[in-house]
Formats: sequence, C-alpha cells, structure tokens
Amino acid sequence: MGRNGRYDGPGVGGGLARGALVAGLLLLPIVGAGRRCIAFEGDAELLRLVRNGYQANVEKVTTWQGSAEIETHTENIGFDKRTIRSHVDFVYDRDQHAARWNWRSIDDSAIVGDQQKDLSEYIVNKMVKGDRLYRFGPFEPERQDHAYVLNVNSKAGFRPVNTSDDFDVMAHLTHPRGTHMSSLVEMLDHYYGFTDESDWPARVAQEGSRVIFEIKTDVLVNHYEFDLSQGCTLVRYFGSGMDVTDEWTYEYEQQDGAFVPRRYVYKNVNTKEPQRPRTRVRKTVFTRNVVNQPVPPSEFDIAKLGVQPGDAISDRLIGVTYGYKSHPALSMDQDVLLADAADETLPEEGPDVTKPPGPQQGSPGQEAVAETNAPPAVHETVAAKVEPTNSHSTTTIALVFLVALSVVATGAIIAMRNRAKEVS
Repeated sequence: MGRNGRYDGPGVGGGLARGALVAGLLLLPIVGAGRRCIAFEGDAELLRLVRNGYQANVEKVTTWQGSAEIETHTENIGFDKRTIRSHVDFVYDRDQHAARWNWRSIDDSAIVGDQQKDLSEYIVNKMVKGDRLYRFGPFEPERQDHAYVLNVNSKAGFRPVNTSDDFDVMAHLTHPRGTHMSSLVEMLDHYYGFTDESDWPARVAQEGSRVIFEIKTDVLVNHYEFDLSQGCTLVRYFGSGMDVTDEWTYEYEQQDGAFVPRRYVYKNVNTKEPQRPRTRVRKTVFTRNVVNQPVPPSEFDIAKLGVQPGDAISDRLIGVTYGYKSHPALSMDQDVLLADAADETLPEEGPDVTKPPGPQQGSPGQEAVAETNAPPAVHETVAAKVEPTNSHSTTTIALVFLVALSVVATGAIIAMRNRAKEVS
C-alpha cells in the first residue's frame, strides 16, 4: 500500500469513472456550511470490528483468476443513449506482483436522435507486472484499421478505473469506491479517528448481520452497509451531494475461505443540467471465480496480451520502438532492444474515457477487451505495413542504421544500470 492510499499496483487497484470523481468529495467529514452540529451516534468499536474483518478478508486472497461479463448503459454521455456489452478475462497473483486483464467489447450500439449506430468491436489488454505497465491495443485507439501496438511504461501514476476498460480485479476488494481515494481500510481508520469529535455528523449501528455507517449533513450523504457474515465486505454504498448521486451494490460468493464479488451494479447520475441528466449504469457479473490456485508465471508473458511476432513494442522507459520477436536472438529478459522503427512517433495511450468519440470513431476507448489465451480477432501488424524492397543499397543502409541504434540502446541500458548501482 502506498502512502495516503496511493495505488501501488496489483492488489491495491481499482477506481471510478473519471466522470464520477466529483462523488469522491462526498467523503469529507468536515463540510463547512450546512454542517449539523450533532454528536457521533453509536458504538465506534463497530467500525473497528468492520475494519479488521475487512482487512482479514482481503489478505486471504493470494491469487484470483476468472472471467466477467459487463453491460454498460449511458445516457447523455457522448450519445443520447449507448449500451455496451463486454467480456473480460483476468488473472492476479500477489506473490508475482502482477495482474493482467484482457478486455473486448462484444456488442456496442448507440442512439443519436432517431438514428441507431452499431459501433465496431474493440480490444484493450493491460498488465501490471513489477514496476511496469503494459497496454496492448490499436495504434490509434479509436480506429480498428490501425495496427496494434504494445506500449511499455512505468506503472507510476497509473490508477486503474474499474468503470472503464481497466479491470485490476483486486480493486473490487481494496478500493471498491475507486483508487482516487484511500483504500477502504484506510478510510475506516480515518473515520474511526473522528468518532470522538463532539460535533461529527455520523452514526454507526448494527442491524442483524449488517453494520450501517452514515455521514449526513444538510447537503451531503455518505451511507455504507457492511455484512459481518460475509467477511465484513461492503454490500452497499450510496452518496449524494453537489448534483451527483453515486451508488454501488455488491453480491459475494465464498471461494477458499475468502469472499469475492460475484455481481455488482454501479450507478452514477449527474443532474448539473436538469433537462439533460448524465447517467451511467454498469452491471458486472463474474462468470468464473478461482481463488488461491497456483498461477503459472507464463500467465504474465506479454504474449498473453495477444502480442504477435512483428507487432510494434513501444518501450517508453528508454524511448525505443522495436518489433516483437523480429530478432529471435534478442530477448526482453536480456534488456537488449533493437529498434525497427525508432523514427516513428507513437500516440499517447487511449483518450480520456469521458471524451465522446468523434463522427468517424468506432469506440470511446473505455469498453475494450480480448480473450485471455487468444490473439485479437481484428489484428494487423506494423510489419505488414512495411513495403519490401529489393534494393541492396537500401538494405545495407538499413542494417547499418539498425546496428547503430542497437549500440545506442545497449549503451543507454548499461548507463542506467551503472547509475542504479551508484544510487544503491
């Protein structure tokens, strides 16, 4: 866990849609104007009980594999109405410090006025492994007629958004409301620290197996429900304020002693424009959950993302682009990178998930996936776009150019390693 609940990779991941981040402000226990001066109500130790039970349940999960079906319905977000059905395969291993998810849209249709548009299928596969983030998708995420590219970057600053095409599965336990906030355990610690405040507008109560925790003022509401009989998991959250309502409902199943989600529904409504409210509803059903079974290291090979020989790999850590398995004698494990297209400028990762697609775009860049053990159905390699040449002079120049780039890349890697040794 990073400081202040910062996302630090697999096992500490997840998030809310960017369009719903305003709802995160509902967490503030001190709200200024409109605050009701009432004492904390209830037994504060119930919060401590929930916190400890919740943490214990999370720690029971060491590996998690499976699949899920997702249906997302939006209104007045980019289109008048839009429904996207998607499939995701995922795998997580705590000891390997790795998580991977392969995402594809199955059906995507939108309505604008009285016209219906059927949008093209789309994939985006991602993996967090060690200190690196891998993203495999189209060269231009909005278009299917562009080659697929694997981007390699640092995971620093990455916060998966579990209402987009990100599916770091452990986020559903550690950060069920999003990685833009602290983990739920840290939030409960924070709330517990406020229970001795004489005018803190909060209450906690037990109703059967459920513990209800609520922070309420004249303008803001935060309502949590935890189930003591299911690992103290969060079964419902409701928040409202500042023209936004945010609701999560979870259902769980027990796997190898741990409670993990089997279904959840997320709903966000923004009424800042009352005549045209923005609505997002996502229903996620876990069709397969396998917990605490061994995960082979091969599950976190980049080939599992759907990368095929000849596909471009853009390693942004050293600024080099090369072809996957174009030079069999070299490997990523050796950290020897040979550039196939070093002069090619690759685009940044996909568009903001809240940005509506343009007239010619086939996807919003937020609902994308691919099968775990199969390459993308729609696939075109960068190598296929390179026209062959019979010119000996051109071939000679190209070989000299590639060798030079190899020397530069190798030198850069050696220099970085030397600097790392000096620092350590």
